Amino acid sequence: MAEQPANFFSTTQIAKKLERDAKDVFSLLSDRGWIKREGKVWRLSAKGEFEGGRYTQHERFGEYIVWPEEIKEHRLFSSETFTFLTASQLGKPHKIAAKRMNLILSELGWIERFHHGWKLTSLGEAVGGQQVEHESTGMPYAQWPERVRHNLQFKATLEKLSQHNEHLSKEADFFIANDRLCGCLDGHQVESAALAEIDNWLYIAGISHAYRREIPTELDHGTERIKESISCDFYLPSGHIYIEYWGQERSPADLQRKLARKEIYHAAKLKLIELDESDLDQLDDVMPKLLLQHDVDVY
Repeated sequence: MAEQPANFFSTTQIAKKLERDAKDVFSLLSDRGWIKREGKVWRLSAKGEFEGGRYTQHERFGEYIVWPEEIKEHRLFSSETFTFLTASQLGKPHKIAAKRMNLILSELGWIERFHHGWKLTSLGEAVGGQQVEHESTGMPYAQWPERVRHNLQFKATLEKLSQHNEHLSKEADFFIANDRLCGCLDGHQVESAALAEIDNWLYIAGISHAYRREIPTELDHGTERIKESISCDFYLPSGHIYIEYWGQERSPADLQRKLARKEIYHAAKLKLIELDESDLDQLDDVMPKLLLQHDVDVY
């Protein structure tokens, strides 16, 4: 078995010497372009090799990266730099992906879209944000001091999102039965946490939308012309798109209502996005694809 070179240590061992979480160190090295993910393994970039990284072999774990011990003194790991968090690190404790976290930070007014990256605003600077560039791509993005986790506005936003997520599995009938409404980040009052989750996603993504907009439709049934009026769950003015959340059909009447409403949309030739219960945990993946089908690009 090949031994680890003397005075060289794995990334995990370097993290222990720095008294930091290994995932944070891997994330930092990746963000700064020292290493890159290829499949299930980490590979050195030219920058990482320049900074002293090399490979060693282990008969059980295979090839992996090691670093000279003095790397822990590099300015990259200085206390001022290393206490800054990426959007991915900010969102991780809340199970929020980096893309959505950046949208949340944008909604707070702390960053704004800049080409394919993110540019810090004056509000972002005021809360301690730092503008940086990815060393390998030059993509601009922002980093945040640890204290931003305790910012009242940031905490309030995440707490509201968290409350809706906690209710999703059990609240659909609760809010209606108790004549209670669920508040959304944009001020909308909706009947369930499931609808609040969709509303919040649209708002954070910067998509203008109306809730419970009435849709007058005229349907031909032979020689008889019938005018019906229904209210959609959400309406997107940009693209004239309607969204319906079907939830969980609990009875034959629910299913019949769903089919009848779908027929109205079809007959009126309206653009319709349909969501069900299984989509709620993956809106970040589902919604951009469905919207793109109607020429609306989210990211």
